[in-house]
Amino acid sequence: MRSKFISGGTLALAATIMISSGLAQTWESRADAPLGNSGLPYSAGSALCAGDSFLFVLKGRSTLESNEFYQYNPGLNNWGILETLRMVGRNGTPVPAGAGASLTFARGSFPAGKVHCVKGNNSLEFWSYSPTGRPKSYPWIQKADIPTGGTVVTVGSSVAAATVGGLPYVYLLKGSGTTEFYRYDITNDQWQTLAAAPAGPSGRPYGPGSVIAFDGADWIYALKGNATTEFFAYEVDSNIWFTRAGLPSGPSGKPAGEGAGLIGRHGSAYALKGDSTTEFWKYDADSNRWSVCADLPAGASGRPAGEGTGLTYTPNGDQIYCLKADGTTEFYIYLLHPGLSEQAHVPTAHIALAAVPNPSRTMFRLGLPGTRTALNIRILDAAGRLVRDLGATRDVLWDGTDGRGQSLPPGIYFASATAGHETWRATLIKLAE
Repeated sequence: MRSKFISGGTLALAATIMISSGLAQTWESRADAPLGNSGLPYSAGSALCAGDSFLFVLKGRSTLESNEFYQYNPGLNNWGILETLRMVGRNGTPVPAGAGASLTFARGSFPAGKVHCVKGNNSLEFWSYSPTGRPKSYPWIQKADIPTGGTVVTVGSSVAAATVGGLPYVYLLKGSGTTEFYRYDITNDQWQTLAAAPAGPSGRPYGPGSVIAFDGADWIYALKGNATTEFFAYEVDSNIWFTRAGLPSGPSGKPAGEGAGLIGRHGSAYALKGDSTTEFWKYDADSNRWSVCADLPAGASGRPAGEGTGLTYTPNGDQIYCLKADGTTEFYIYLLHPGLSEQAHVPTAHIALAAVPNPSRTMFRLGLPGTRTALNIRILDAAGRLVRDLGATRDVLWDGTDGRGQSLPPGIYFASATAGHETWRATLIKLAE
């Protein structure tokens, strides 16, 4: 357990400093999200999450076409149509996904993982989707309803998956003008009430722009949004909230609001401010400080982050993706090229096998950041077949070829690294040359 939070109380805030990250991190556009049968762009109620090899997008919009559901393949930079989220649930009333909809990807007693979905739009419906569902079995299954609490889900709800004590859970910040916070026990299909999210200095509840993210280890971060800059951290083991340095007002002078996004990565977090801005920030937990990153591109639409904007992180590929929504179909990747020094402070058990750059056409540098551990590294194809054994080394360059020196086709590959009894994996996205 890290010691940067003091259990049982609120840590005094360090001064928030706006500094450049000094890293070659940039946004690049990717294939636009599909217009689909409805021909509608993405807006309020759109949601985005990342699985092991694919990303998933729910269109939202609170219309009869809003339950459109898609899959994005990072290696091929293309989209596929998936089965739509069921419109009619247990109560027999058609409910399209709308404001307050949220997605996350979690593992349970299923090796391939499942997408979990809050439908929003003044409902309490909660669903799961199996990407590997049998052809004769519809992959969307309605789960136990979200607790009623003080209200239904309307706006500002957010979900994050985390494994605690070896068991998989989905954490829910209800938003919707409340401070309600729950977790869903995937194994037993049950909801549990947790410590309410902090009211903070503003005393405001959670609403437009409220969002949570798991850091992959011990903490769930929460950006309150709702016209505030307040930022908190929840320790999953202790069920205690801690106040952290607020998001800077930045060039816009605005707080966080509608369209805010948040992801956790190796003890840090990245946040889109939303509220009709393009500001993008990085939070470092060790220093309790924020640093400014490259703005989200204005793109062809010229629009900022707004209604329905989504942010997600692929731990295996170590990349950040953004669905701009707000009346657009724009889709972006934030390329993390930190070099191997950025993660030196992260304990070995909490870091991922680094692959830089990723995606790449011809070259990946593989290694464990901040360590001198010698690794046995092997490359597997999407079916799990060995295509290249790179041997034992601390870090190595893989040129996208097999053991005979033949260039491999574009797509998803896996790097598997072992040292002693420990194993690390990374998903590699090989682009067409």
